[in-house]
Amino acid sequence: MANNSLDEYINKSLALGFSQDQIRVVLKTKGWDDNAITTAFNKDQPAPRESTKFHASKILLYIGGLITIIAGVTYIGTSWSTWNAYIRILAIFIPLAISYFSGAHLFTKTDHKHNGIVFLVVGSLLFPLFLYVFVNELHLVPPGDNFHYWKGFIISFFSLINFLLLGRLYKHPSWTFYSLATILASLSYLLNGLGIESIRNPLHSWIMMVPSTFLFYICYQYEKSQEKSKALYAYLVGLAGLVLSFLVLFGLSYTHNYVVWLLLLSGGAYFGFGAWMEKRSMQAYGSTLYFIGAVLTFLSLTRLASEGFYISGLLGVSVPNLELVQWSQVIVGAIFIAIAWILNKTASIGLKDGSRYRELFYFMGPLFVLGGVYTLGLNGQHIFYETLLLVLSLVFILSSIYTNLKQFLYFGTLFLVVYIFSIGAEYFKDSIGWPLTLFVAGISSMLIGIVTDRLKKKFFKTDISK
Repeated sequence: MANNSLDEYINKSLALGFSQDQIRVVLKTKGWDDNAITTAFNKDQPAPRESTKFHASKILLYIGGLITIIAGVTYIGTSWSTWNAYIRILAIFIPLAISYFSGAHLFTKTDHKHNGIVFLVVGSLLFPLFLYVFVNELHLVPPGDNFHYWKGFIISFFSLINFLLLGRLYKHPSWTFYSLATILASLSYLLNGLGIESIRNPLHSWIMMVPSTFLFYICYQYEKSQEKSKALYAYLVGLAGLVLSFLVLFGLSYTHNYVVWLLLLSGGAYFGFGAWMEKRSMQAYGSTLYFIGAVLTFLSLTRLASEGFYISGLLGVSVPNLELVQWSQVIVGAIFIAIAWILNKTASIGLKDGSRYRELFYFMGPLFVLGGVYTLGLNGQHIFYETLLLVLSLVFILSSIYTNLKQFLYFGTLFLVVYIFSIGAEYFKDSIGWPLTLFVAGISSMLIGIVTDRLKKKFFKTDISK
């Protein structure tokens, strides 16, 4: 009978939309053994038909709460200028107190716990606004340098305490999201208040990257303890923190040249973190880290190539000329190919998610190498660069047989055609040599195709046409 009552309670709670984590917490407080709870959860539970209806009611609850907040803010905004400081404070405090009292009351009712959470969330969203009005109207932060940042720190810090207390009193995964987001906000305001401003000093973003990255490790820990909702919230907050930090850093890289080199190193580090996650069967989070690593690596190298940092930095040239930039593009293209080759090798050690990004670098590598050499040969007759373009185009075409890479074949063929047309237009313009050049080029292209096909069939069992 005891097990039947446990099963009945779990079925009823699941039908009302409560998560397993919430149900487990309540059952433990009532004295149920954890093994018995797990056994009950592992039984095949019928899918309750009321579930869809309740999910719709949850959506309506949140929409209603949002509309209530908007209505209150609109009313306060229209009457704000006519009120004194104390009325302004009360205008926020009263709906805040009503939301908290209603939520706390409903949470004690077994059938209305989720309704109570909605009211508590509404109150939590009003709490930072109340603190802002309270601090601002009573002038608790004296004017001075960065005083608005210190005001933000006070608001976010006490909001964090509020979320932590609510998380202890009213168990629900949503407090994890609010707490983690407020931690990052508090740290950001603190750094700004100390003079490490985000829009001027790259150190601000580098510091913010540390807890944002650490949240991915928190995701791993939550997943291990089967707290999937909390893992998702930690992932979202961490990802948002990283994206904002990287956007700021890329903007600052135009005034702080060393930043782009550090971002390049960070790209490799995030690839390594993604591999660590994948090895522990956390592919969902590992894929995100791989993506971050690939984007950072690609954008950093592209940024370096666009301003010739590789060559100009070695030669001590402060403002690189066009030729240095073009050579930088060639070198970056070679690095892209090397990265793709390394990623291709990682598939053999079980890192299949990370190895997929080799396609990106195999695509960009030949484009940068051949494109850079082609631009070096423009603006006049440059026999060395023109010959180098021909040789490299043939190298990519022939190497596509062994590597089975369509990118090598396509770009090699494309730039071979570009070479033929550019040479003909440059050296044989308005003469019989131009059609003769095209004729020879066409015959040569067909011969190359025939030779390539025979070599492939004789020595390699690959098919790059697929």
